Amino acid sequence: MTLPRVIPCLLLRGEGLYKSRNFKDWKYVGDPRNAIRIFNEKEVDELILLDVEATRQSKAIQWQLIEECAGECFMPLAYGGAVDSSETARRLVSLGIEKVVVNSTALDRPELIREISQQIGTCSTVVCIDVKRDWRGQTYVYDYRSRRKLSLTPLQWASKAVELGAGELIIQSVDRDGCFNGYDLDRLQEITTNVSVPVTTLGGGASLDHCTEAWQRGASGVGAGSWFVFQPPHRAVLITYPEYKKIRSAFEQAQS
Repeated sequence: MTLPRVIPCLLLRGEGLYKSRNFKDWKYVGDPRNAIRIFNEKEVDELILLDVEATRQSKAIQWQLIEECAGECFMPLAYGGAVDSSETARRLVSLGIEKVVVNSTALDRPELIREISQQIGTCSTVVCIDVKRDWRGQTYVYDYRSRRKLSLTPLQWASKAVELGAGELIIQSVDRDGCFNGYDLDRLQEITTNVSVPVTTLGGGASLDHCTEAWQRGASGVGAGSWFVFQPPHRAVLITYPEYKKIRSAFEQAQS
């Protein structure tokens, strides 16, 4: 059985790691290099590192920090934040980043996805889509940088991103971010049944049961932030990750 990837997602603000709830209520977690060392010891499948302020505040990529993080990381590392050109993507890969993630910059200029894909390859080109619900319960693509609702539906943007060369998608629920209440399974299934590339779900994951539910809806990756850095109910910082045998057992039970 091929297991889905269980992926910690770390959020950079400045040189520190933070975690949010619903993309606000930020709490300091620690130094990214120290967190990566701990995750190395826990033999995680993959890491996602997103600089959530770089694009929004028009800041430059922290090249020295990213190089240090990549040098510390023993597992595949994906990075996103202020990636605005194929040359930027190429430079990130040269530092040891395996996958380059774009979000707001691709909303501004969708052709950027094709340019990056042609530069570093489809498998290394990832598009992250932030999804939010309005007061009627309708989902839409949300641009965190400008805090605006877009007219595109998540499926429309996901399909367009794949058409342009995205080799993987991350579907992130703003409403579930940091809430420990499980993934947006309906949105996940809608997208996984209509695109041909791997999809990682993010936002709300807090247990292996949540992971197996997402896997049964088509996810090839299950990402989480708060689950791996907080001890509920008071969000005390504690970096953790399930043992491999527990992960395998959970998915084997879900398959039977």
